[in-house]
Amino acid sequence: MRKITLLIVLVSFQIFAQVEVVSNFSWANKTKVGNKIIFTHTTPEFGAELWVSDGTTAGTMILKDINTGVNSSSPNFFTLIDGIVYFQANTDQIWRTDGTALGTYYLVINNQVTNPKNFVKAGQFIFFSEGTAGTSCCHSLWKTLTSPNSESLVTPLATFLDVDGLVELDSDEVVFNAKTSSGWGIWRSNGVVNELIKDINTGLNSLDIPQMRLPKNIDGTIYFNGFSSDFGGELWTSNGTLPETNMVRDIYTLNDNPFSNLSSSSPTKFTKVGTDVYFSARDVAHGFELWKTNGTGPGTTMVKDINVGNNSNFGPDSFTRVDSFLYFTQNNSENPGNTQIWKTNGTEPGTVLVTSLPNSYLNNIELFYSNGIIYFSLFNPASGSELWKLNTSTDTVSLISDIATGTASSNPADFFEFNGFIYFTATSDGTFGGIKTYRIAEQSLGNSDLSKLNTSVSPNPTRDFVTIDLKKQIDFSVEIYDLLGKKIAQFFNQKLLDFTDLESGVYLVKISDLESGQNTIHKIIKK
Repeated sequence: MRKITLLIVLVSFQIFAQVEVVSNFSWANKTKVGNKIIFTHTTPEFGAELWVSDGTTAGTMILKDINTGVNSSSPNFFTLIDGIVYFQANTDQIWRTDGTALGTYYLVINNQVTNPKNFVKAGQFIFFSEGTAGTSCCHSLWKTLTSPNSESLVTPLATFLDVDGLVELDSDEVVFNAKTSSGWGIWRSNGVVNELIKDINTGLNSLDIPQMRLPKNIDGTIYFNGFSSDFGGELWTSNGTLPETNMVRDIYTLNDNPFSNLSSSSPTKFTKVGTDVYFSARDVAHGFELWKTNGTGPGTTMVKDINVGNNSNFGPDSFTRVDSFLYFTQNNSENPGNTQIWKTNGTEPGTVLVTSLPNSYLNNIELFYSNGIIYFSLFNPASGSELWKLNTSTDTVSLISDIATGTASSNPADFFEFNGFIYFTATSDGTFGGIKTYRIAEQSLGNSDLSKLNTSVSPNPTRDFVTIDLKKQIDFSVEIYDLLGKKIAQFFNQKLLDFTDLESGVYLVKISDLESGQNTIHKIIKK
């Protein structure tokens, strides 16, 4: 009997020890910069201000009280560019931080700038849009260098009545919607010269709304929901030139209400896997379903009618690339309202249901992938909504931890990876007031998926230097670990690594895309 009792205690401890509390509050707007996490947190003493953490309880503290005292600066719109986070503070100011107190200071304080956001780098400039929040006119495009008080207006109000949307075109230019006396159009700028790319809404009933919606740059081609009164919101692509800015396919062919989204396929969530780009869209017969495109009209097809018939008001979501597969969430005709995880290889037979536990469904649509595992929140009657994982090598699911014990729900959400740990927010007692920041106790670094980024390193083994070969231009970080999981060094956008002073042995080099979060880990042998 004593052995049985001991075994039960041990198993219970192991389940509980799967997660650990890092802080007794959630981290808003959390963003990785260097070897730290910055975020917004509100306290009675400081108001809503800029905080920082090294991922531990002891290393979590206020970074800067920008609006000193109990008043709030409310940092927002955090954007990581070249190892620096740019953000809005005090509503109308732009600040920057490298995660240190000395490296946190204002960049733009200008009474002509209100509500700055949408920070995008192109060339030597950081572009941003500004304009009063909640209004439908009179926004403008600005640029700044990385030094304070270097901002200037890109779209003069005498010519440009309004701007909307902003996306990087290439290393030198940005693309945006702009309204002139001729109406809306899609424009490009290098910060010095502004050029109209195309007016795609030239019909007789041209509407006074931006034309490029939800744009995403994938390998130099911008995919977007392009609006025109002739076709509604449909799939368009552009490389920034007039000849190559075109509607790919009119998916929702019935133009029964051109003045609303009811006549639109409303493509969104563009995600590349292999040579195809997947997205959510709807047609007349099927409602919202999973589609894919190779950039041509004939090559744009629905992958599978999961929710059979025209009864799908909410399409696939949380697109997550895992090797040559796309994982996503969606409900189907057999389980209306019960969201599950699916995966596809791009074919109808290869689009299959992954999770199907009885009386269970995803509590939210968030999927977070790291090192062969998808983390998510799943509800079932026995445990409520708790922390689960999906092993993508076997497509098996398992409960990680019942944080709010019994039938109460901890509602895990807002997953991110930092220093080999998976962090998330959850409530320990099933109430909103009990939300805390947790991390999974076991580091995930050792079970890496080595094919997420297309990179190589050489020579390997090495006695001194290792060179990283990237197959495409990205902003990236490099972290070097020993086999015990201890971080030895970290660099940004550095392709030549010096192993000369390291002891002989095996090391792990983790290369991360700072925009997408994808990473690759290489084992390096140091002679």
